[in-house]
Amino acid sequence: MADGGISLTGLTMLGAGMVLAYSGVNDPEGGPIGVVAAILRGETPKPGVQISTAPGDFAGAGAAAGGAAGAIGGSLGGGADVPQGVRSKIMSIARTYLGVPYRLGGATRTGIDCSGLVLVAYRDGAGINLPHRATLQAARGRRIPRAQVLPGDLVAWGVPGNYPHIALAVDADTVIVAPTWGKTVQYQKLWEKKVPPFGYPDIIRVLQS
Repeated sequence: MADGGISLTGLTMLGAGMVLAYSGVNDPEGGPIGVVAAILRGETPKPGVQISTAPGDFAGAGAAAGGAAGAIGGSLGGGADVPQGVRSKIMSIARTYLGVPYRLGGATRTGIDCSGLVLVAYRDGAGINLPHRATLQAARGRRIPRAQVLPGDLVAWGVPGNYPHIALAVDADTVIVAPTWGKTVQYQKLWEKKVPPFGYPDIIRVLQS
């Protein structure tokens, strides 16, 4: 549009930018897709969860993704690693959700999202209660090198304080994950850049209290 007006393309870009800014591009709940879907359903969308942390909350946060180990959160600091037998139970629970459709904010067999899958697997398999937020789940453990990954470790895409996507490691090459809208819980490759603004994932080992 001439004379200093805004074009349709510009208006579209502005609208998209506002959605992204509102959503925070963080955990799937309140993320861009969730915001748009809520609007289309006539609901009031939830803003993305913005996790503000004090400097000491993420000791070792400067470690390169997939590189040197570093503490991610202090809430379970000093706890022991989850035993192998318990890991097997965690993964057994996760596998029972294969084929369940993705649903934002879901944590049931009728619909589940990425952090919901982690939540139910740890809750029902290990008796460990994790929050229903990828960022906060990652904060319940310590970052480890990819070479040390074990079944049940968390695979988190993003950076400490902002993990938009999370999955459960099956082995060093595979995860089980609730991917996104229109898909079901499935196996996928571990070492991929699944979230556009971020690179390869961090491997997080959840600690027992």
